[in-house]
Amino acid sequence: MKKKTAALMAALILAVSLSACGNTNKEVKTSSENKEENQEEESVVESETSGKCGNDAVWSYKDGVVTIKGTGDAGGYHFTFYTKTNGLNDKIEKIIIENGITRIGEFTFQHCSNLKEVSLPDTLISIGENAFCECNSLTEITIPSSVTSIEQKAFNSCSSLKQITMSDSLTSIGNEAFVFCSSLQEITIPDSVTSIGNGAFLYCDNLRNVTLSESMTSMEGIFRDCKSLEEITIPHSVTSISGAFYNCDSLTEVIIPDSVTDIGDSTFIDCDNLRKITIPDSVTSIGEKAFMNCNNLTEITIPASVTKLGEDAIDNNGFREIIFLGSAPAGIEKAITPFPGASMNLKIYYSDDSFDSVIHGDIDWNKHDIEWIKR
Repeated sequence: MKKKTAALMAALILAVSLSACGNTNKEVKTSSENKEENQEEESVVESETSGKCGNDAVWSYKDGVVTIKGTGDAGGYHFTFYTKTNGLNDKIEKIIIENGITRIGEFTFQHCSNLKEVSLPDTLISIGENAFCECNSLTEITIPSSVTSIEQKAFNSCSSLKQITMSDSLTSIGNEAFVFCSSLQEITIPDSVTSIGNGAFLYCDNLRNVTLSESMTSMEGIFRDCKSLEEITIPHSVTSISGAFYNCDSLTEVIIPDSVTDIGDSTFIDCDNLRKITIPDSVTSIGEKAFMNCNNLTEITIPASVTKLGEDAIDNNGFREIIFLGSAPAGIEKAITPFPGASMNLKIYYSDDSFDSVIHGDIDWNKHDIEWIKR
């Protein structure tokens, strides 16, 4: 079995890099730009309990409640409750955004650690990057029917978030939109959603039940490190999967629909409890490390449609049988090459003569207890 050291280290580095909301400064300013910006900022906060939070938006605070009124964008890089209100962010328990506001800007409510309730208007169109980052007391959120876009990391590290209600108007969910939402147990993505970004539910440790949109076409890293996810139904609209179930070690069975043509790199890597996989005749390629370290997956059938295998694509010590239904795919030697000293106890079944050059090539298969059987 290949060592997981590199994968674990990469995951650790990624976790550290994602754990904070990040830098709210979009770019480094010159001294003259800073002077002009500071003069503008002096007028942004009129007092400790009210002020401007956009060109045409104002905010007010009273008894734990923030109310935002106006039109257009509210908040963003120029104004966040964490950086512009002298610690008021820790006192906010409820946010009411009134009709007229169309976008919540980047980082607007980051680190509002005691925020428990949010009321969003029917005029809202998008929720910006890290808008609610590390709002650790927020348990539920209802996305209005007007919203079409949830941008990347919008709810990053909302560790108490358990319920998300999405409307049928939503079309896109950005990269890592709900990363580190560790209390989230179920999610329903409406069919209006056509795009779900890489790692949208990354590190949602307790996510168990998922209903996906029938309009999405690709799955890239969506459920990486969702360790409680036991089953998944992949929609028939999906054509490619890549890294989607990396380290989903509770996943036991996956049926890939016949719409899928490409199983990309690291799709099922480290799915320790995956026991059954069905690959349809539509699949033409399987990427690098796609099934690496799926140690309880004992057999796999590669359909005749598969013409290309990536490096270590089916390198898995759990396999006892691999069945090839067609000719030898390109890259097959590197796809199942055992590491030095490994004893695989593996039988590989084939029927096409194109495998002869593989069997009699440079690798001593017998040395690794790999038996090729022609059917």
